Amino acid sequence: METATTFVPVRDLLDLWDQQMMYPNPEYQRGEVWSEAQQKLLIDSILRGYSIPSFHLHLIEQHAGGLVAQRYEVIDGQQRLKALSRFRKGAFKLLDPRDPKPPRGVLFTNEAKAAPCDWANRSFDQLNDKDQDRFLDAKMIVVNVTTDSTESVRDLFIRQQGGTPLRPQEIRDAWPGEMTKTILRIGGKTTLDDYPGHDFFRKLARQPGSPAGRQMAAQMLSLLMANREQGRLRGIQRQQIDQFYYDHMSMASNDKSVKRFQRILDELLRRFDGRLKQKLVAHEAISLMLLVDEWIDGHTRAWLSGLPRAFFEFRQALAEARKKKKDGDATDKYWLNYGAGTQTRSDDADTIQNRYEFFRSKMKERLRPIPKDPRRTLNDEEKEAVFLRQRGRCFDLDCDQPLNPDRVEYHHRARHSEGGKTDLENVVAVCPHCHPKGERAEREFEEKVRIRNANRPGARTHSPTHQGDAKDESLNRDGNPAADSADQARRRMEEMFERCLTERERKTLVLYYGLDGGERMTLGEIGSLFLVTRERVRQIRNRAFDKLRASPNEPPFEDLWSGIEPL
Repeated sequence: METATTFVPVRDLLDLWDQQMMYPNPEYQRGEVWSEAQQKLLIDSILRGYSIPSFHLHLIEQHAGGLVAQRYEVIDGQQRLKALSRFRKGAFKLLDPRDPKPPRGVLFTNEAKAAPCDWANRSFDQLNDKDQDRFLDAKMIVVNVTTDSTESVRDLFIRQQGGTPLRPQEIRDAWPGEMTKTILRIGGKTTLDDYPGHDFFRKLARQPGSPAGRQMAAQMLSLLMANREQGRLRGIQRQQIDQFYYDHMSMASNDKSVKRFQRILDELLRRFDGRLKQKLVAHEAISLMLLVDEWIDGHTRAWLSGLPRAFFEFRQALAEARKKKKDGDATDKYWLNYGAGTQTRSDDADTIQNRYEFFRSKMKERLRPIPKDPRRTLNDEEKEAVFLRQRGRCFDLDCDQPLNPDRVEYHHRARHSEGGKTDLENVVAVCPHCHPKGERAEREFEEKVRIRNANRPGARTHSPTHQGDAKDESLNRDGNPAADSADQARRRMEEMFERCLTERERKTLVLYYGLDGGERMTLGEIGSLFLVTRERVRQIRNRAFDKLRASPNEPPFEDLWSGIEPL
């Protein structure tokens, strides 16, 4: 076999093709398999001056009657030749880089979108003369093969096709744009020192630094963004991840979605590092990531400490369900609702959604996360009520100065991040410079409140008595001191209020007796807050005491109250 490489203009290749002096051998070559989008991309590449893979042609000579006939058999390049021919005959118009909805599999860089493109949406006949000549005069690399052995030609064809095809993620790794670099930085690439990858993938996931690891990173980020932006999960098959790359080509590592993704990975790493016997597979990593994203902001953080154990219990239950399935019993709920979804259509949107909902339900049973109050601040009427309750003075004992209504701030005594409610019982008004910031400052603030209450004159006699109301006198009678400490008694009282009283009844008692540490409010002041009459507040207060006395499962109310001092 002999080979010779030459450069042949497109117009000459097309003349040979159209005159049937060049043809594919149908015995071992495929028919037309390129999509029209692929054909359009080839022409666009030629017009941009991009290099095109070489054509391999087998020169065949036939002798008969003293004459010699020559023609070419196409060994490699059939799909490209058909695309060139179809375009010159006007079979299709070219792509527009600015098309907001390009055909599937088509990718244009931001640079290509911004550059002038005179051939966009044009057929060959609609091109200007300059672009027509640029297309027809483009030089293609042609390797001419000369041999009498058809076996060696077929062997060459097989070897041309015999390279290891790139995996989908390896192709994405070559795409332009910031998204490619972002996934490389997170998922890692072991052959490049610049891309070690996030420790979540290096320490917790299978195949770190591999195309599979980077694909997992891309799938997880895709699901995170779809769930947060659209309120539903998306499929993560090859074409959908390709489209995700294309739609977010300019997404860099400082994007808010990427930062949130990395924050979630950091949290999972803290919880699981050094505790996994078997590294996470994709569906496990996805379920954990979605759970943390959903709960980390709206719930207190207490559940995070129990997450590893709950996950290991879930994993064990799933393993047992798989074993039952292998033994012929496919009725276990862990198999039906989760395990089966890891084997069939595992990358489908509905499958991922159903799988995650089951995982979340089991984690909720085990972890019982405490939701935060969805409200972060009081409304204007509630702020005014707190302001009036404190007689317009700062709650901080070291200050106790008049509050500036235009600069007053409101503080959650029980931290909002730990489940403290945004209501009149938990929020106090403070000066900006007295507002405790951080856990240490908040502990010091509460210690000052405790000391104040312990030293308040008559604190031990601050029991709920109603002037002129005989039915409440029994609550003020002498009795033995409560065995519990004041804090323990207060907690028991709060639990009792929670079990026995409505929210309005609880608030009425708290405000009337100053149980939140503020000044006691009159019936009229509470009525103004609740938009009811003074008499109605008195009825609510009395009904609350009736409920507390009548509850058979509660401790003696008088003894419990004797251990309570104002907060």
